[in-house]
Amino acid sequence: MNELKIRKPRSIEGNYITVKIGNRLVDALVDSGAVVSMVSDRLVQELKLFIRPPNRDEKIRLLQVDGVQVPVNGITDLKMYLEGLIITHKMRGF
Repeated sequence: MNELKIRKPRSIEGNYITVKIGNRLVDALVDSGAVVSMVSDRLVQELKLFIRPPNRDEKIRLLQVDGVQVPVNGITDLKMYLEGLIITHKMRGF
């Protein structure tokens, strides 16, 4: 399982938090209206995260705000640390 540690944001603008995945800090958008959480394939490859194909129950059609379909290339489970809590969160790769 991939591990992600949440840190104080490097920037106070917008809805971003800074997370630590492995040894790298990454700014992540917190979108309270999102149905699923996404991570780019580029970041998955850079960080060498394990990604698996979605199972039958996880196959859903995702659309951007402009109606364009977003392909889901796989799923990774990240372990997040937030103020003493350990949370496992499913991220979809696009």
